[in-house]
Amino acid sequence: MDTVLRRAAELSLDHRVTACDLLDVVHLLWWATRTGATHRAGEVRDVGAQVLARVADSWVPGSGLAFGPGRPPSLQGTEMGLAVAWYAADLVGHADALGYEPRGVHRAGPAARLGRADDAG
Repeated sequence: MDTVLRRAAELSLDHRVTACDLLDVVHLLWWATRTGATHRAGEVRDVGAQVLARVADSWVPGSGLAFGPGRPPSLQGTEMGLAVAWYAADLVGHADALGYEPRGVHRAGPAARLGRADDAG
């Protein structure tokens, strides 16, 4: 938790941050909170709120999100940015308000469950 929060603090000062950088932080924090970890919980929520605001501020109406600074909005940037937004929103307890959950490679749950033939993601 300490290492990921340190990385989040570094990213908050860096204007070259890509969707991958943000996803690396919020996804790891999200997984840590799923284990019941409460260490630095307030800071984890703060990071979630900051990342969510960063994604919202980057939204280009009618176009979506860029993958990184200086790039145009794209399908890749929008897909990753929306995954980042979901994980960040879940860290602050508001993922349900978004009306979606990431699917595919960025899904929150396993792709398949043992003993079941259907795909969970």
